[in-house]
Amino acid sequence: MKDTIFRFARRVPILGSSRFFIASAVYMTPRKLINCIRAETARILGVVNPKARPYILTLDTTNICNLKCRYCPTGVRQNSGRDKRFMSKEFVANRVLPALGDYVLIAYLFSWGEPLLNREIVDIVRLLHDRGIFTCISTNLSFDRIEGTLEQLCDAGLDLLLASVDGVNQETYST
Repeated sequence: MKDTIFRFARRVPILGSSRFFIASAVYMTPRKLINCIRAETARILGVVNPKARPYILTLDTTNICNLKCRYCPTGVRQNSGRDKRFMSKEFVANRVLPALGDYVLIAYLFSWGEPLLNREIVDIVRLLHDRGIFTCISTNLSFDRIEGTLEQLCDAGLDLLLASVDGVNQETYST
């Protein structure tokens, strides 16, 4: 089974990247594999209303950030049209996982906010990991309770942590 998954993952461009390859090797199930094949086939054929469910999920666990990066709408506090909020573990457990949990291979837990500011991020990672979903967080690593949170995330099963360091030098980064 794993050999089949590896051969399939290498042929599909989006699955050929290391994240997808690792996720496929560790978290792939027959249902997820069939769904990935359906989704990629529909994408390649340009199907407007595919029957497949998403196998990549982006959950913006918060739209709040502690930095003020000049290029970022969240950082410069532009009105995004959304209330400043945190995603709850109950939302993930009761809405996301029942609908998509059997099909999702990878969940990105970031977008326009700093995910580690969400006090329930460890629980969200644990919920997804326990459901057999590869989890990825991108963070600026710039807040007070970082050390304990990183250890808890590792214990919860976080698969990939990306550090976002966007300044070209210390002066720019400090700004």
